[in-house]
Amino acid sequence: MPFSNRYRREMKFPAKGEKVDGFEVESVSIEHVAKYDGDLARYEYPTEILVRGEGTVDDVVESFHGLFSTRRQILSSYGNPYQCEPGEMEVRELGEGRFMITARGSCVRLPQRSSRQEETVDLREVSLEAYEAMFGGWDSVEIEGLTYLMERTPRTKLRIFRIGEHTFLEQNPEKSSRWAKMAREGHMIMWVLQGRRYLAQVRDGEFYDFRKKD
Repeated sequence: MPFSNRYRREMKFPAKGEKVDGFEVESVSIEHVAKYDGDLARYEYPTEILVRGEGTVDDVVESFHGLFSTRRQILSSYGNPYQCEPGEMEVRELGEGRFMITARGSCVRLPQRSSRQEETVDLREVSLEAYEAMFGGWDSVEIEGLTYLMERTPRTKLRIFRIGEHTFLEQNPEKSSRWAKMAREGHMIMWVLQGRRYLAQVRDGEFYDFRKKD
């Protein structure tokens, strides 16, 4: 599925501080929820946008109408195409010039998939999703409609996810490396591997890509 950050980016939602026809965006919150209809994967994106400005509910509706009237095709992290729409917009006045915009967007997976898309992997987004689950207290992570359970390494009991050909492994704090020292100091570090090859690291929420660039 398209993760919420990709959905937000590709659907061109405004960021905090941006202005849309005089209304300033104070916050944007977009989550994702999996839904299933038989074998059909459908994902919903509960959306909340808090804005401030002079005007009425109708003014807000008019200003954001274009944003909530556009459908787009978005590729997931593994290259699967989804047809996405932002959902029907509702606007509630909060007082003092503030308005809450809510909607429930959705993405439905399309059956077409080219061989080129099969090879496309957004390692960054998958890594961040695994990292969030690992250090967020979750015991599983959902990628492309499939649920992967968090495991523990046999001897050191480190947290680990195995997703496709990639392994996502927690830093061992008992080692003598500087990374282990940082882990003992409270830094949250996860390694991304393919076989024995270290591809990337996620450290304190930041993704560091070790692959050589063309």
